[in-house]
Amino acid sequence: DLLAKMAHAHATAGEQALARRACEDAMLMIEQLTASRTSRDHELAANAAEAVGEAFMLLSEAHRAKDCFEIAAHHFDDTGNVARAAKARVGLAKALLALHDPSGRAVLEDAGEMFEELGDERNAIAIDLALRQADADFEASPRSFHSSSHMRVAKRVG
Repeated sequence: DLLAKMAHAHATAGEQALARRACEDAMLMIEQLTASRTSRDHELAANAAEAVGEAFMLLSEAHRAKDCFEIAAHHFDDTGNVARAAKARVGLAKALLALHDPSGRAVLEDAGEMFEELGDERNAIAIDLALRQADADFEASPRSFHSSSHMRVAKRVG
């Protein structure tokens, strides 16, 4: 957990090289903890994964953050910690959306529903705003030529 906190602190301070090194070291620790058989080790891994995921997001490494938030979300789902599972899903959704993966929207919706079930109105409203932003971002992005039915390949004459 200390390595994860160091990674996050370095990333927040803009010390990218130190943050990356701490993230790498923390990922090794997380892998070892998740391979353990004790629930305490799994809890430590989930807590560390969440902090390292946030650090990876600050380092613009959403693909690595995604893996971390998935570890955290799975653990908190398994232990029934709805509040922490919802928080991990918010991080996962941000990582997916940063990767332009539209499934991030569904993950964000899940987190919002979890916050609503908990009666956490502040976070539920924040999720609603984030969903609106995600919708706006995806509407503004260019469409693939595969998805445009009005575009046709013209035959060359000659």
